[in-house]
Amino acid sequence: MAVNQVLKEILSSPKNFSFDKFDEQDVVVFTEPDNDRSFEENHLKLREAVLAVFNAEKVDESLEALYRLLVRNIFLQLDQQILEDDPDFHTIWDLGLALFRKLVAMHDNIHTIYAIKIVEMISAERSGNTIEKSILKSLTSMFTELNLYIAYLEPRFIGETERFYDLEGFERTAEMNISSYVQYVKRRIKEEEDLVTMYLNRSTRKSLTIVLNDALITKQMPFLFSSLQSLVTDENWHDLNLLYSLLSRVSNGVERLREEFKKTILAAGLEIVQNSGNLSEKDRELIPRLLKFRDALNVCVKESFQCDASCNRIVNDAFEEFINRRPNKPAELLAKYIDLNLRGNKRSQFGEDFDKEIDNLMILFRYINGKDVFKAYYENLLCKRLICGRSASVDAEKAVLSRLKDECGPEYTRAMDQMFRDVEASEDLSEKFQRSRPDTYSIDFTICILAPSACSQMPKEVPIYPNEMISIKNDFDEYYLSQRKGKKLTYIPYFGSCIVKAHFPETPKLPKELQVSEYQALILLLFNDVEDEGISYARIAEATGIPKHDLDRALISFTATKSQRVLISKPLTTDLKDDTMFYFNKRFTHSLTRIRFNQIQLKETKKEHDATEASIVMDRAAHVDCMIVRIMKTRKTIEHVQLIGEVMRQLKFPYKPVDIKKRIEILIGRDFISRDSTFTNKYHYVA
Repeated sequence: MAVNQVLKEILSSPKNFSFDKFDEQDVVVFTEPDNDRSFEENHLKLREAVLAVFNAEKVDESLEALYRLLVRNIFLQLDQQILEDDPDFHTIWDLGLALFRKLVAMHDNIHTIYAIKIVEMISAERSGNTIEKSILKSLTSMFTELNLYIAYLEPRFIGETERFYDLEGFERTAEMNISSYVQYVKRRIKEEEDLVTMYLNRSTRKSLTIVLNDALITKQMPFLFSSLQSLVTDENWHDLNLLYSLLSRVSNGVERLREEFKKTILAAGLEIVQNSGNLSEKDRELIPRLLKFRDALNVCVKESFQCDASCNRIVNDAFEEFINRRPNKPAELLAKYIDLNLRGNKRSQFGEDFDKEIDNLMILFRYINGKDVFKAYYENLLCKRLICGRSASVDAEKAVLSRLKDECGPEYTRAMDQMFRDVEASEDLSEKFQRSRPDTYSIDFTICILAPSACSQMPKEVPIYPNEMISIKNDFDEYYLSQRKGKKLTYIPYFGSCIVKAHFPETPKLPKELQVSEYQALILLLFNDVEDEGISYARIAEATGIPKHDLDRALISFTATKSQRVLISKPLTTDLKDDTMFYFNKRFTHSLTRIRFNQIQLKETKKEHDATEASIVMDRAAHVDCMIVRIMKTRKTIEHVQLIGEVMRQLKFPYKPVDIKKRIEILIGRDFISRDSTFTNKYHYVA
């Protein structure tokens, strides 16, 4: 029998309800009708109708009839009468709901049947099936109005949700990559939030959120973090932002993400820094790769982590850690990278882009512990650029020095600043010298005079000069020393450069200007005295006095590259022997008028590299010695472990404890400190 029909039958029977002489006792009896035979009969009819609701086409209308028409269409006129007599008494609506709840919804577990049905409908919709949304909404509303929602529907719904997403979470992680999974979780969370809005009570949202976060995020953290490196490597900042948003929903989620993010940066950074050999292609690309990686992480923090200051600190800490896992080399390569960008023909680097690049380079510089290594290499490279005239911009050079001074103080750049002052003074001195001897020499002459400290690593061998060059040298010595009593000039031809005019038969009316080193110029001048006959390697070595290694480099620069082959060697080889012959190349042509050959001056030789490394070791040892003496002078007496710890704490470059111990022994031998006669692990300062 349909619900509406049952209601009509109940309403049409006058024996069921009587309004005459209706008092509070009648209401009490009405709410406890266990002995009322007519009510029991009606109750049985309603129960049968309720159980038939699932087969009805319009369940929502049937339910409305059950708990609205039953109450609102019966005894409505009693509300006013009863409440006038007793304002604290329940309204017919409330009594009706209570009665319906007790005698219908709670009878024979009908509420359980409906709760199961509601959860099944929600599960069906989660699985992509179509359901009657209006029915689902009516059912959940009924549970709310009957005060059954919190006790009976919500626990069942939450339990089924937990089971559903526990299973689906593990299934999805098994078949999806990280990008697909975070998109899936985002979609599922949105769907569940919409479900609460459409069908359920707002009170369910909190419990539902906890279940979703636990099933899809907390329990899947191993999977989420295992794929973090791929997101960073692929620069998938959008999905990483989704992951960040997801993990921010759970306790300690963001903290764990930060930890894993640092591990990811360390792994990627160590691959860049350590996976490269000496002078290999990867070594040459180390600084550009670090710059690119740092730029990518800047974007990552901004777009994925919403400019989280903690993530910025993590990036800085990770960079400092992995860069210094390979001592000295990053500092050396950073100095060489800046040198490369400050040389000639790099004008496009300057201006706005140059400022930005220097900013990025200074960020890397801050991470490096071995700033003394950077300083040693950068001073040598700066000296080369200034002496060889290969600096693209003085303003750019001074801008870099200014940034270094800001980072490390004026003492750090004192020697480099002095180089610029020396170069400027040398230019003025050269002009005065030439004005003092007008039209004396056929060779244009300039000289660069630097402090001995700036040239300490440069080769000092002096070759055999032609007579005119010797005359110029002697005249300048006399001029300089006449103005600066007590000074001494030491010539370093290794970095001298010349412009040699050369006439080739193929272009007789267009002489070429060969930009060469002093050593290269001395070699070329020998071919003025020969015609078709060549000159042997042994004769060139004897006539110039150039050291063998430098002579080989100079000769190979003239013969190895086809486009710059002004000399021809027979045989054509880089393994030069005493009987190797060299000939003037009469067929040489080149599209340029001025051709540069002196790039070899700027290339670091193994000898130069070893000398720089040796100077770094010596400077560090001297610095440690001074630090130990200062500590001992302050403390007077100190134990070995404390002294080692204090030195390590104050040092700004990496230095092993075993090396500190060696310096202590040396200072004991030099009577700066003494060992205690009783306790050998205790030292005393010797005044």
